[in-house]
Amino acid sequence: MDRWEEGFDAWVPSKDGADESKSDDERRELLRLARDLGAARDAAREPVAVELEPLKRMLRQAVEAVAAHRRGLAELRRGFEAELAAARAERELAAAEREHLDERERTIHEVEKELAGMRVALEEQRQQLEARERALDERPSFSEGLAELSPTSKSRPAT
Repeated sequence: MDRWEEGFDAWVPSKDGADESKSDDERRELLRLARDLGAARDAAREPVAVELEPLKRMLRQAVEAVAAHRRGLAELRRGFEAELAAARAERELAAAEREHLDERERTIHEVEKELAGMRVALEEQRQQLEARERALDERPSFSEGLAELSPTSKSRPAT
C-alpha cells in the first residue's frame, strides 16, 4: 500500500466542527485531484483508443474471415462426407453386383458342365446308333433272308 493510500485508511472525520472546514477543504482538494487524475488518464487513453479502433476493426474482420473460413470448411466437410457416403454406397452396390455375377458365373459353369456331359452322352448314343445302322446295313434284306432260308432258292436262279 502506498503512503498516500494510508492516509485514506487513517482519516476519520473529527467530531467537533473546527476540523470540519479543514477536512472539507481537503476533501474538495482530493476530489479535484481525483477529477484531474481521471481527466489526465482519459486524455492519455484517447490516443490509444484512437489507435485501438482500427485494430479492433481489423480484429473483427479477421474474426469474420476465420468464421467464414470455418463455414467453408464445414461446407466442404459436408460435401466430402456426402461424396464418401455415395462412394461407400456404390462400393456396396458393386460388391453385391459382383457377388450376383459370381453366382451367375457359377451357375453358367454348372450348366456348361451338364451340357458337356449331355453332349458326351449324345455322342456316345449317336455312335451306338451309327454302329447299329451299319450292322443293319450289313445284314441281308428281308427278301434275301427269306431266299436264303428257302430250300428251293438254292436250286433256282433269282428272277
